[in-house]
Amino acid sequence: MIRNIISIFRCLHDLKSIARELDTLFEDKQEASLLLRVNEQLISKYNELISILPSDFSDPSSFKRHSAFIIKYLKLDKKEPCRHDIVDILNYDIPKLEEALISYFDRPADFDEELSQKISKLIEADEWDSVIRKSFVVLTERLRKRFCPSEKGKDGSELINYIFGNKSTIETGFNHDEKAALRNLLDGLYGFYRNKWAHSDKEPNRAELDSIVYIINDILRNIS
Repeated sequence: MIRNIISIFRCLHDLKSIARELDTLFEDKQEASLLLRVNEQLISKYNELISILPSDFSDPSSFKRHSAFIIKYLKLDKKEPCRHDIVDILNYDIPKLEEALISYFDRPADFDEELSQKISKLIEADEWDSVIRKSFVVLTERLRKRFCPSEKGKDGSELINYIFGNKSTIETGFNHDEKAALRNLLDGLYGFYRNKWAHSDKEPNRAELDSIVYIINDILRNIS
């Protein structure tokens, strides 16, 4: 699921970039042939996005109609009649599509609702290090809220051991072996991955992002 969400919002980001480029070319009164080529790139990126969307998602925008008008008039070397179409794509169609996607992925499903809400915009903006940091914030707050709401000062290893350590008296709903496994998993997750992105300017790659967010999502679902 997370792999698909990241791909979808990256594709949407690319679609926006191409639409802005086409709008600028119209503004600069470039040749119709160049506008046609960029419009073809725009349509290709849109089709790529549609191909990776869930089968039950319906695009509410008028992108296809506007892009078809652009092709129709540019092939006749008439730019003015379709000038408003790229404006509508940029200002109405893409934002409408984006809003529909965010609403779709905000639905309760396999992906944690709060996590989805908190990271969707960051994924779209390609702020991958911020996605990881925000995911850990959601996880920390959920652990406190679920198991020890009065211990707001505890964080990281201290929080993990307080909840899942051998000496913990908190009723978690997990058996001894499950608690030990969760303690080890969370302690490693915080100690290595959170600290890695909290104290470094290095950007995570896609595989790292997918892995970390997927694990955090699975933990959130299990503890909730």
